[in-house]
Amino acid sequence: EPTSPPPALADGRGKFFNTLFYFATPLDITLTIFGCVCKLAFGVLQVMILIVFSDFFDMTDMTADGFYDMGVSILVNMCWFGLASSLTEAAGSTALETAKHRQMTLWKKEYLKSILRQDVGWYDVNRPQELSTRMGESLVHIEKGLHSSNGNIFSNTGQLVGGLVVAIIYAWDVALVTLAVSIFTFVPAVTLLLRYLDMRTRLLADAY
Repeated sequence: EPTSPPPALADGRGKFFNTLFYFATPLDITLTIFGCVCKLAFGVLQVMILIVFSDFFDMTDMTADGFYDMGVSILVNMCWFGLASSLTEAAGSTALETAKHRQMTLWKKEYLKSILRQDVGWYDVNRPQELSTRMGESLVHIEKGLHSSNGNIFSNTGQLVGGLVVAIIYAWDVALVTLAVSIFTFVPAVTLLLRYLDMRTRLLADAY
């Protein structure tokens, strides 16, 4: 296990992921990859469930018995999809949280070790009463970067890719038109949102 702080923390250099996962062991990397794959599968399952309802909207010339059989089939499929979604979401969140806690434990240990290794002159330059606050703030940022909620990026990606695939398979012409229209509406909305957030950040910075 590493016993020294990452160079990027000391001189401000280094890549983001190399710094964030500096204390990650092979097991942590495996758990993180497994969690991201589970999150991706969870997103795909959210789209695949629409296929279950596709027969529900096609009830032309359906008898009462046929409607009953279709309802039972949809109910059973919904249960299976719900079970699969719950398992993938639980497995993904558990894996990511486990990897996060393992790495945060090493971050805290190595942070304290690096402070205790310093000579007396170092404490004259750095205020000891501020070390706990600075340590807490730094660890909060690292914990946010390792939090399982970041796996929602893969869930959203799975929903996006799965939705496009299903739409193109079932109605490619409608899917292409919808995709073209969504681009013209989505891009300006994101641009305005980012501009608003940047403006708000500057106003808050000026206020302080």
